[in-house]
Amino acid sequence: MKRIKKRPFALVVSLCLVLGLLSPAALAADPGSYLYVGGVELIGSTDQPAYATTDSSGTVNLGGNSDHYNIKWDGATLTLNGANVTGGYSYIDYYGDPSSAAIYCDGDMQILLVGENTVTGFPTDSEFNNGIAAKGDLTISGSGSLKATGGYDGIATQNGDLTILSGDVMAEGGSGGISTYEGNLTISGGEVTATGNGSYYDVSSEVNVSYGFYIDGDCTISGGKVTITAQADFPYITRAYGMYIFGENGLTISGGEVAVAATGENRQGFGIDAFEGAVIRGGTVTATGGYAGIFTQSASKGDIIIEGGAVTATAVDEDGYGIYSRTNIIIQDGTVTATAMEEGGYGVYVKYGDVAIQGGKVNATGEAAGMSSEEGDLAINPQGGRQITVTVGGDADSAAAISGSPFEEEAVITSTLDGVKYVRSVSTTDELSFTDVAVDSWYYDAVDYVCAAGLMSGTGDSTFGPDLATSRATVTTSLWRMAGSPVVNYLMAFTDVDPGAWYGEAIRWAASEGVAGGYGGGQFGPGDPVTREQFAVMLHSYAQNQGYDVSIGEETNILSYADAFDVSQWAVPAMQWACGAGIITGTGDGSTLGPQEPITRAQAAVMLQKFCQLEP
Repeated sequence: MKRIKKRPFALVVSLCLVLGLLSPAALAADPGSYLYVGGVELIGSTDQPAYATTDSSGTVNLGGNSDHYNIKWDGATLTLNGANVTGGYSYIDYYGDPSSAAIYCDGDMQILLVGENTVTGFPTDSEFNNGIAAKGDLTISGSGSLKATGGYDGIATQNGDLTILSGDVMAEGGSGGISTYEGNLTISGGEVTATGNGSYYDVSSEVNVSYGFYIDGDCTISGGKVTITAQADFPYITRAYGMYIFGENGLTISGGEVAVAATGENRQGFGIDAFEGAVIRGGTVTATGGYAGIFTQSASKGDIIIEGGAVTATAVDEDGYGIYSRTNIIIQDGTVTATAMEEGGYGVYVKYGDVAIQGGKVNATGEAAGMSSEEGDLAINPQGGRQITVTVGGDADSAAAISGSPFEEEAVITSTLDGVKYVRSVSTTDELSFTDVAVDSWYYDAVDYVCAAGLMSGTGDSTFGPDLATSRATVTTSLWRMAGSPVVNYLMAFTDVDPGAWYGEAIRWAASEGVAGGYGGGQFGPGDPVTREQFAVMLHSYAQNQGYDVSIGEETNILSYADAFDVSQWAVPAMQWACGAGIITGTGDGSTLGPQEPITRAQAAVMLQKFCQLEP
């Protein structure tokens, strides 16, 4: 049950029965016996599926056939084929509360997505209104898209697991985007966007909360592109959680691209709150919150363990925490950036236990301290023959190695880091294997970031080629990978692009989405170098395609650069945006933009890292 949000059963049910708001079927039907879509019951089987069509108003009409339908139900799988569903079926949910949903199944259900589909819950003041709800297990897959919205939850399961295998799934609710009540959430592919917009208001509660994910079970993400937002723009919202995970095994991320944020002024915000602990083994994870980027509450088993991947955790409010655990934080591998942006904050913080760095790379920044444990220790514990170098200072530019670095054996450095604002640790065996990228180079962290995130790779087994020009194929492939490496059905129009090449699918996607175009005459020029202004245009197009706010550049004045008039007219908006967002800065002494200069691979890595750290 959602803590603080569910209403008493008896009083509300009695009222709804008196007012005639609940259908007799909602109370009398046997579990596992029915499915309602837009308030219309569908009865189908493998041998005799039920078909229905929808119109522009979202009304569901029974009828159709295998060649003409928007909805098909075979007793196990609900196929949505360009469906538009609005309406609701009233039912009593697992916790005894009156609810409604545009699509409701009181048992297990699979949803197969074909084409573009929209599901909108019917607004009601007397029920918890949802877009899609199932009382059993719910699995979503397919090559199409789904937009599910509800006044309470966008998509929810009750006493069942929710699994997303593929497809473009967007869920938005006034309380939660995606919720499970006593069920687990598993995402292995597709593009998933979940938003709790904070519009739901419980007048009886002193605490109103919005959730991107509310998972009363375990959450496992192994692939796909996942964007989660909890909004707190309404004055009655007191807390916002991007992810709120209650399961005994907490949160596990082993792959994919995961971006989580709690946004808005009226909130105590948490990017990720995994009550019983979190394990990150791979992928790219970006978590932003007011109070904490990544947070665990349990005082007994709330460990945060990072075994790999690229992790960026940021707190934006005063006295915030980039990464906070009550028990222990253990960093074994990967690249970790933890930042508290305002006064009184900590980059990495543990309440009762220890911070143990066993490998990987860590950058921790906080005005109170970069790294701290209130009652435990800060320890360097090299594993597998590693050596770990620790540098500290007021910021990255002033940081110097502490006594004992590089550490080959376990050492407690609590007193050394007391009150130090910036802490960086690098495991020797985890340093980049590229012989042409020095640890102290200005682009080292960026190259490390993009390689760890899988956005770029080396030019050979031991070289990155930082000073080489970046090709159009490389930039396009990096953007494609940021988008989750989608496969599109689009005719390749370029005669100089081999569809089977390492960049073939990326160029196919970029052309289909308008992220990158060719020269005309069927030419793309995959091996041609990219100039700084061309790179800005491609990033700008990608940002628009992915729904980023690009208005920041509208007020940016690039005329302060000596060569501003060398910027091509078609590239001016993109260059203004890139400069305003801090992605592109001046060349040389900072007085010129160099718009026609080929961008080097080192510069491309830095700009990609800066872009990835922007908020969508």
